[in-house]
Amino acid sequence: MSARRAPTISLSSAVRGLTLVELMVAMLIGLLLIGGTISIFISTQQTYRTQEAMSRVQETGRFAIERIARDARQAGYAGCPGGNINNLLNVNDAGYDPSVHDNVQAFTAAPGTLPDRYVRGDVLTINRMGASDRDLVAAGNGSGNVPPIVLDGAEAGIPMGTVVLVVDRTGGSCERFQHNANESAANLNRSQSPGGPGNLPPASANYTEFVGPIELLTLSSTTYFVGESTSDPNRTSLFRQSLSPAADPREIAEGVHDMRIDYGLDDNGNARVDRYVASGDMTTGDWENAAAVRVHLLVNNGSEDNVLEEARSNLYFGGILFDAPDRRLYQTFTTTIAARNLLE
Repeated sequence: MSARRAPTISLSSAVRGLTLVELMVAMLIGLLLIGGTISIFISTQQTYRTQEAMSRVQETGRFAIERIARDARQAGYAGCPGGNINNLLNVNDAGYDPSVHDNVQAFTAAPGTLPDRYVRGDVLTINRMGASDRDLVAAGNGSGNVPPIVLDGAEAGIPMGTVVLVVDRTGGSCERFQHNANESAANLNRSQSPGGPGNLPPASANYTEFVGPIELLTLSSTTYFVGESTSDPNRTSLFRQSLSPAADPREIAEGVHDMRIDYGLDDNGNARVDRYVASGDMTTGDWENAAAVRVHLLVNNGSEDNVLEEARSNLYFGGILFDAPDRRLYQTFTTTIAARNLLE
């Protein structure tokens, strides 16, 4: 019986490589996978940038609106419960402004000289008497031609030249004057001061005597405007500046591009808004009737540019259509704020 021979396998037929066509197909599939991955990455990155920009815009807009609203709600607050104020301010002085020193008009026109950083938009000025949040006790009038209000064991804590309102918490007596002593003084000084508006001379003044708990309020005039950002001269921000007492403007919200203000007027004194007037259309007689504000803010995402594929156009903002100058994300915010001391 003869032995069987094992089949022989040709080495050339057992080991064979990829053909050129197969290599090209494999490369094409690989390129498609890589291209898809890159496309997904770019799309995800763009979505993330847009969402981040939207979050920044929302945060800026809401904060700016809330900050303005906090001041505007207190506009026109006079501070005296009975409304009968003994006014010792010198009404004949050039620095006396009846709109803020007498009736504490809620809103006033933009100052003649705009802040150095101002860039664009309306300027909102809010006036009120603000409480000092200090528990003070008066110990009667001191001696002298102009008797000071003596404080019982406490410092006034009010800078010299500040217009103040002293309210007797028990009797309701109210008196307005310009404090003429330093912050560490243990009294409130009603003498004539060199800075306007100053106080009446002794012969023309009738000084109220305060004994017991008193409330001390100071005249507060605050302005909001859109100005050049402190971090980048090519960007804008919302600034808040105290005019009384005077202070440098503070940058409170970066990315605010523009601001428009409409004022709600109570023409017949029934504590209700009758009409809204744009800031630029307000007349001299309108300001004393302003009892509410409608604030329009145009906000962008700040320093990061090229967020969108195309610049936004025809964005409705305060009665006009706005075309963005760049590819940042822009959004408008609008709110109406009533001065709670003037409206029902």
